[in-house]
Amino acid sequence: MAAATLAAISINPSAAQACMANYHSTLNLVASSPLIVVGQIASVRAEALDAGPFRGEQPQVATVKVRRVLKGQYDAPTLMVRSGPIASCSPLPTHYHFDQGSDLIFVLPSYPSKGQVRLAYGGSALVLDSFLMVEAKLERCKAYASDYLARTKRLEPNLLADGRRLAAKMRSTATTWPQLPDGKPTAAERKRFDQATRQLVLELRSFSIEAVRTAIAVDWLSDNPDLWLRKDLWESAMWELVRARGEEYAKAERQRLEQELVRIGEPADSRAKYIDTIGEHHFAARLTFPPNQAAIDSKASSSAVTTGFLLSFHAFDRGAMARLVHFKSTLAKLEAKRLQWVIRAMLKSDDSALQRVAKEVVRLSSEGASYRIEKKDWTRPLATPSKSTPQEHGRCADPWTPEQGADSCKPYLCIAGRCEQRCDYDSECQSDHQCRSHRCTLVAKVTATSKRTDTTGCGCALSESRRRLDSAKLLWLFALLLLRRKRPKLAS
Repeated sequence: MAAATLAAISINPSAAQACMANYHSTLNLVASSPLIVVGQIASVRAEALDAGPFRGEQPQVATVKVRRVLKGQYDAPTLMVRSGPIASCSPLPTHYHFDQGSDLIFVLPSYPSKGQVRLAYGGSALVLDSFLMVEAKLERCKAYASDYLARTKRLEPNLLADGRRLAAKMRSTATTWPQLPDGKPTAAERKRFDQATRQLVLELRSFSIEAVRTAIAVDWLSDNPDLWLRKDLWESAMWELVRARGEEYAKAERQRLEQELVRIGEPADSRAKYIDTIGEHHFAARLTFPPNQAAIDSKASSSAVTTGFLLSFHAFDRGAMARLVHFKSTLAKLEAKRLQWVIRAMLKSDDSALQRVAKEVVRLSSEGASYRIEKKDWTRPLATPSKSTPQEHGRCADPWTPEQGADSCKPYLCIAGRCEQRCDYDSECQSDHQCRSHRCTLVAKVTATSKRTDTTGCGCALSESRRRLDSAKLLWLFALLLLRRKRPKLAS
């Protein structure tokens, strides 16, 4: 990738990228973005700095030639992208810096309004080398939604029917919902909007909390630019619904957590300690899909903190765990021996933020945390569930073999006596397999004649199968490279 392209997305790292309060993982950005495009910056126009002493960085507006749409619908040939301001911990406005001629992937927070959209988060603009990673995140979103709806259909078909009925109703009525203006609303506009919010919450009374969540799941990945899920009124109603039905919401969240704890194989005593620790203030204040994970209470017992850590690891977006690197007192309370295979998976993750959290856990454990464990223990065979695990959940004889039932789970892990059927990381597969599209896939051995040197400087040669693109993607990338090579130099 040309240096100009890398410079094209530079932002103040101390203000945005390193600020965990505003950190969003790539998976989170891809899942929440309604529109993701690949484009070339045709021109850049500087905007005037804000008035006053705290002006911050120079705002820019880039005219982007749209090459390909990866998510959403967009038919216009160009797109105006504003450089920010980016959510950060800086007291000054933080902006991306664009370079003319650069090819980027724009993970946009909303559809354009009057042909223009602004970047809102660190990671909203990615270099072209991230193309396959973004596609993998999109596949992860599709698989998660598909699994959720299939599981609901199998276990609670009436709940799925209610969710579909509500989603259809919202599609038909959302066209009449009031929208807040881009600027400050007038008193009359605010009153009308608040009244509509309360009316929508009343209409949702005939649906259970989980039916509302299921309705969100049904249309979560819809390409409709005017989708009801993204309207201001729906967002406002989800906050108000939790306030109006707080007791029901807390009960539904506890039940969901109980089911999730059983699914990941937590023993009954650990489940009870965690559920007893959680108060209503630990639940998200807004109903969402995928469900937000309950907060990890640093004042809770080591057992509850460890269970919360495990839940976060098994959540849809593990990237949210990145914030834990700054909560050393919480990490120091972890029962490290319950987390051996989890930490091993995090250390081998392709997410550097998760690697930092895992290394911090190892460091704290070796420096005198309550539950000591030597660094060498992280490389031992994966820990199996303790003897206190209820018999109905089963146990594993080793990381790949259940005590009862199947002879072996390979190439997948054995968790709580059951064979996993999907993966998220290579470390969750047998050593000669790699995780591709959430499936453990056998990779060909690299011979002396076929071995390729890794030139990225990370010291790990990539397998040939990982480099292989399908013909359509390869032709597209090749054509894009030709365009860049043949393009005449632009005046600076």
